[in-house]
Amino acid sequence: MKIITVGFYDDFSRFFLRLNKEICNLCPSSTYLHLSLNFSGYLYWRLRDSHVKLLPWLNWFSSNKKQYAKQYSYSGKVYNGVNLDWCVAYHLGEHNLSDKQQDKYYRLAMSYVDRFDILLKKEQPDLVLLSGDSRLAVRVMISLCNLKKISTRFFEQGPFASTIIDSSGVNANASIRHTWDTREQVNEHEDLSLISQYISRPKLNRYKRNLIYRLLDIALNTYPIKCLVPYDIRERGVGGVIVNKLSNVFRSFTSAKQEHHTVKDAPYSCTVLLALQVPQDANMLLHSPLYDNHADIIEDCIKALPEQAKLVVREHPLYRGYYESRVYELINRYACVFLDDNQKVVTSIDDADIIVVNNSMLGVEALLSFKPILALGDSYYDGVVAKVDAREDIAQALINTMHEPVDRYSRIAFMRKLCFSYLQAGHYRYENLDFTRDIAKHLISNLIR
Repeated sequence: MKIITVGFYDDFSRFFLRLNKEICNLCPSSTYLHLSLNFSGYLYWRLRDSHVKLLPWLNWFSSNKKQYAKQYSYSGKVYNGVNLDWCVAYHLGEHNLSDKQQDKYYRLAMSYVDRFDILLKKEQPDLVLLSGDSRLAVRVMISLCNLKKISTRFFEQGPFASTIIDSSGVNANASIRHTWDTREQVNEHEDLSLISQYISRPKLNRYKRNLIYRLLDIALNTYPIKCLVPYDIRERGVGGVIVNKLSNVFRSFTSAKQEHHTVKDAPYSCTVLLALQVPQDANMLLHSPLYDNHADIIEDCIKALPEQAKLVVREHPLYRGYYESRVYELINRYACVFLDDNQKVVTSIDDADIIVVNNSMLGVEALLSFKPILALGDSYYDGVVAKVDAREDIAQALINTMHEPVDRYSRIAFMRKLCFSYLQAGHYRYENLDFTRDIAKHLISNLIR
């Protein structure tokens, strides 16, 4: 059996290297090849094993070939059976790009198509295991595997220190979105006890990354070297990283401005908790049909607030003080809007009367609080919460959601399915990766009948 894995950074390589070796231990005839998109991932693997290729740079240079550059129109084009618009969707939504910049992504996609086609013909894998389902190289690989009838699985970190290995995709594309069944018998007391034990099980120590790997990626994304880095793996660079870290240590000036009306001192009869998420991630760019930024979400929620209600905005822990300036301008402008001052997400959920998410992971964490939840975007859990289909409907949806009884039965059925039939216990950043043996057994059992 031949396995190809596709990953990004050094911590991805560490996880996939261990997983591939577990597969080979269980099935000695197996072989593997890892395709790394980021240099840190390539270097980590290369220092420990030779079965690895660094993908983007060769594709970046070959994308300038005349056979790609001479295309007069890329939009709507299918290249060798691959829909280019679908492959570049994440990257075109990430920035306000000029036509010339967009063309570079299309040319890069065509270069990936040709290179992956040759690679798949040579390697003839039985399984391709991909990190996520949104990035350009990953989507090209998905498209070609579908054309060649090669099995694919999708890797993503899950909630409650778990791993997701799915046959359909991740986030809103995950199979559980359509496969959980409310007709299954639910024993509320027993099921809640089991789910609680799963969620609260002891968490293991995290792997301490060698900073050299991460610094290499940061250096490659800093001018002038950044000009040589392929478009599809470019990051904001060292400046953004430093600002983010400093904002977490010293807090931002926007937080200081909030001291005159803290959440605890506000006398309101209803608390609406709005959970923000990582800006510019796949959930915002690909699975958010109503919004492309957090400021618009906050503004619409302010307009939709019922009388005597306050809006508490919870930032993602990694982005406190780091959202677009308009987010903080809105929070400071309205007396009924506050930044969440709770560090623990459980406390924020407990203090809320209703929770609004776009498609944040907090929506999953809040399900068993049995608080009303209103989702604005697409996610794998949106079938068990209230959902808005149009921005102008938010005000009425908030009122309806607050007054309608929560379907405890459906939430318990979904969480039982999620925890015991979908998630794999263990996180890819754990120091101890022994849990990968169970994932290896799971993969092999689904390939060998």
